[in-house]
Amino acid sequence: MRIVSATLRTAAAIGACVILGAAVAAEPDSAAVDGSTLNGKILCGYQAWFTAAGHEPNGRWIHWALDQKTPDGTNLAVEMYPDLREFGSDELFPTQMTVGGKPAFLYSAGVKPTVARHLRWMREYGIDGAFVQRFVRTHHDADAAYKKLLDEALWNVREAAAAEGRVFAVMYDISGMREEEDWLGCIQKDWRKLVDAGLTEGGRYVHERGRPVVGIWGFGFPDRVPSDPGKALEAIDWFKKEAPERYRAALFGGVPTFWRSGTGDSRRGKEWAAVYRAFDVVSPWTVGRFKDLPQFERFKKHQISADLDETRKAGIGYCPVIWPGFSWHNLKAKEAKRPVKNEIPRKGGDHYWGLAHGALDAFQAKTADFRMIYVAMFDEVDEGTAIYKVAATAADAPDQGSWLTLDADGRQLPSDWYLRLTYEIGRMLRGETPLTAVRPDAPGPR
Repeated sequence: MRIVSATLRTAAAIGACVILGAAVAAEPDSAAVDGSTLNGKILCGYQAWFTAAGHEPNGRWIHWALDQKTPDGTNLAVEMYPDLREFGSDELFPTQMTVGGKPAFLYSAGVKPTVARHLRWMREYGIDGAFVQRFVRTHHDADAAYKKLLDEALWNVREAAAAEGRVFAVMYDISGMREEEDWLGCIQKDWRKLVDAGLTEGGRYVHERGRPVVGIWGFGFPDRVPSDPGKALEAIDWFKKEAPERYRAALFGGVPTFWRSGTGDSRRGKEWAAVYRAFDVVSPWTVGRFKDLPQFERFKKHQISADLDETRKAGIGYCPVIWPGFSWHNLKAKEAKRPVKNEIPRKGGDHYWGLAHGALDAFQAKTADFRMIYVAMFDEVDEGTAIYKVAATAADAPDQGSWLTLDADGRQLPSDWYLRLTYEIGRMLRGETPLTAVRPDAPGPR
């Protein structure tokens, strides 16, 4: 979980291990996304970390509830309620809440039809694919039951990506690891098992520079391992040069916002500057870094443009992060000072569209030959950054608890509004429609 305010991110504590691969559907037709490069892609972060009691072998409501017990409105860890109208009865798990007096349900992310539906939505709304989050903290020491469910989700993504012609990659998040722990050994062991089990085979695992892509999120943040830049370079060098050839990868780095200058949220020194520039693609994390579009415009002027110059000079790719809004009112319920609800408002999509337009405008101004967008996140209702289908109004959400719905800013929107906007952002990225600062009133596929 990447919990970020304007100046702080807390450690994530969830992740995954490995199981043997599942069968993959036949290669899709020519409409499939090109898996040979990240260039021209719009990819979403996909947490896939929600579990429900009743989805064996797990008996807990991980990420839905603060205490992992059945959600009843008093123990919510999420801000937004997913729109479940398309879900089958085999995907729905009963809670202790109601919607309009009728039983309220939630889903478990390891269930195959649920993952298939999420990847289908990606295809239907022009999203090229996903970075599946894999948290090293859980891979290191979480219980076997939870890891098994997370692994099922990963392999289900592989199967669904093949069926829907999408691409995917693994992203390792080092949040929560400690210096004395063998975090690098954990990553190496997991990656070897995934490759040996066939995860990168079949054409749907995205590649760059002829190698499968691996994301590593967290190097360079002062509150994350390693403190020694040499250890970070060791990890990068293993994937790029030291590992046996079959395990080598192109690296996508989730780095601090101020990676280029070594200020703000970044570790200092020329050694860390070398770490950042050793990635094949850098993606500065910006969730929560600005509260509104005027702040973003200043950020764009002073950061994105110069970042593009620097990555071009270094011969690496640059991938901006865009996000629709932010809120963690329920997630932080136990804190003495609980955050306000709807902390960074979506404003009916204006925030999201403004970030996307700003990034694409910077690409255009610099005539960048590598253009990519990372959407944070597809399914993270924990922090209110999800773009998938969610409750549009209070009447669509459970009667119990505090919920952030799409009408929070006084606008009546369909549950798939942010998928529709992402569809249009993808079209602008690919040059299918002109770049415009004006958010469309009727976005989405016709």
